[in-house]
Amino acid sequence: MKAKHLFLVIAASLVGLGLVICGITVLVVGGDFSKLNTGDEFTKMTYSISASDITSIVLKDQNRNVKLVPSEKDTIDITYYDNEKEYYSFKRNTEELDIEFDTNKTVNNSFLGIGLNFEVFSDRTVVISIPKEHYPQVNITTSNGKITAENLGFTADTAFSTVNGKVEITDCVFIGSLSVQSKNGRINLKDVLSHKTIDVSTTNARINLEGVNAYEQLKLETTNAPVEMISCESEDISVTTTNNSIDVINSSCTGLGVCRLTTSNGSITFDRFNGSLVCRTTNGKIIGTLTGLSEDYDILSSTTNASNNLPNVQSGIKSDGVVTPSLDVKTTNGAIWVDFLSDGGSILPKIMAE
Repeated sequence: MKAKHLFLVIAASLVGLGLVICGITVLVVGGDFSKLNTGDEFTKMTYSISASDITSIVLKDQNRNVKLVPSEKDTIDITYYDNEKEYYSFKRNTEELDIEFDTNKTVNNSFLGIGLNFEVFSDRTVVISIPKEHYPQVNITTSNGKITAENLGFTADTAFSTVNGKVEITDCVFIGSLSVQSKNGRINLKDVLSHKTIDVSTTNARINLEGVNAYEQLKLETTNAPVEMISCESEDISVTTTNNSIDVINSSCTGLGVCRLTTSNGSITFDRFNGSLVCRTTNGKIIGTLTGLSEDYDILSSTTNASNNLPNVQSGIKSDGVVTPSLDVKTTNGAIWVDFLSDGGSILPKIMAE
């Protein structure tokens, strides 16, 4: 009994000490936890180089947000924060600028004599300012931080990659291909144009695209999260997720390409889609509207334990010099309902509301 009583006293004392430390911490910082950076102070730095000397920028970072913004200057300016323990190196290799984060020891901050690391509360975003008319090739890698780019142009192939952070790209033009990757982070693209391909992938987080055009291919992939495309276009489109929905609105697949929408345990909806379409899901509905006449489409459709307003098999009317669009939809335990706008009217809002 005495040992048990002593254990309870010690446990209660430790809990009480923890509460006291937390209370004192809140009082000291006044609720602003960004003040808890108790390691060496970071200094705001700026590295500048003439834009005419650089055609490629490579950044390898850790635990930082990265932001790319347009500039009215004729220099590329990188704003960053470092100290003796955490710092950046800048190396110029002909026309390529290599920027790399490094550390010479593990940061072990201390507060009230107890080792703590509150780095997560400190915003030390790396900002890369690029002249508006300068189109460099860019490769950005970070972790535990988000990547944003806006109102910029990029030449050659461009890549953005992070872990546990989201990626947001707005009003950007890519002369080459664009690769956007994250793990456990949302990806948002708005008003983005690629003259080649756009490849977007993440896990356990949603993907949102609006006003995105990839001349050759648009590929989106995530898991356990929804995907939404609004007013997007490409010759070849592939969208894949699991255990969630796919929504495509006012989008099109150009030329001879096909749009493939694949999920499991989730619904697929499309509104005013133009082009050939393949839909695959399980335990979910497939509902949508297509431009054109139903008689023009080659159709394959099947479901189980639910209704289907499409023929199981149909050969579209063939016209000389005109490519017959195709519709191939399959699900299980979910209804299929597709309306063709040129046949007159749309019942999609009614079906989706049910």
